[in-house]
Amino acid sequence: MCRIDEAGKYLTVDNAFVGIYAANEDRSPLCHFDYERDKTSGYPESHVQVHGESEALAVWGDEFTDRGLHRLHFPAGHRRFRWILEDVVEFLVSEGLATPHSADWMDVLKPGRKKFMQTQLRAAIRNDMETALLYLSEQNYSIYPPETPGK
Repeated sequence: MCRIDEAGKYLTVDNAFVGIYAANEDRSPLCHFDYERDKTSGYPESHVQVHGESEALAVWGDEFTDRGLHRLHFPAGHRRFRWILEDVVEFLVSEGLATPHSADWMDVLKPGRKKFMQTQLRAAIRNDMETALLYLSEQNYSIYPPETPGK
């Protein structure tokens, strides 16, 4: 789900979900990738949850054994540099869970990844202009403040 940001200028993703399910009658879940902006439960905004069994959970006690592996939220990047659909496709093909239609499938993912990273980098710069200016200065770029209208 998307919306226009607080500045009224940019499209912002509020939440995204991609679930991986088996092609059986029960549609058995393997895992799901979640992104929930401003998540209030204390869990990471961007995370992966895996369905399955883990003997390791018993070490932490019955609370975790009863809760189950699928209830753990594994962090999957920060708001600006989180998982995207191209990552899910790479996961499926790399693990042999899906078959690509062509040998250059990885190249097909590159433009989407590049565009996402550029968009996110621009947003990160908008949110921390001071660091961007400092870096450019360290790289010997000449930086001039924007002209003020009417002057």
